[in-house]
Amino acid sequence: PKIFEYSKPPLRIHETKHPPMTQSNMSISTSNPCPRIPFESLANHVGKTVRLVGIVKNISGSTMSIQCDPDNEGSLVTVNLTGVAPVDQYTEVEGIVEGPNAIREESNTGLGNDFDLKLYKEVVGHMNGAKYSSLYL
Repeated sequence: PKIFEYSKPPLRIHETKHPPMTQSNMSISTSNPCPRIPFESLANHVGKTVRLVGIVKNISGSTMSIQCDPDNEGSLVTVNLTGVAPVDQYTEVEGIVEGPNAIREESNTGLGNDFDLKLYKEVVGHMNGAKYSSLYL
């Protein structure tokens, strides 16, 4: 029997040349922003696309309920699913707000089963507060 030897080609590190950063290639599209909002602001965004995070409480057919504030059982939002239901306990829903407690999902992202919703709520509160809101879309 013949034994074949494999020899790796020498490792070559290529220097990648990137164009210099200029104002024209640093722009972010702001034509259709999708802000992360707290549950308390949902009613102010009817008809707009937003991101909302919560604990999945119930999934039934094409409807899901999420609780957006771990300390407030009244923070339930009905999500009308248009895609696949999440499998994680925590999820971020991007969708169009249909009412003070309803959103039509355009997409959802699983955040695992050990997400710190209290910390997230605090951060989103700062993002939407008077002091820092100008830093975010």
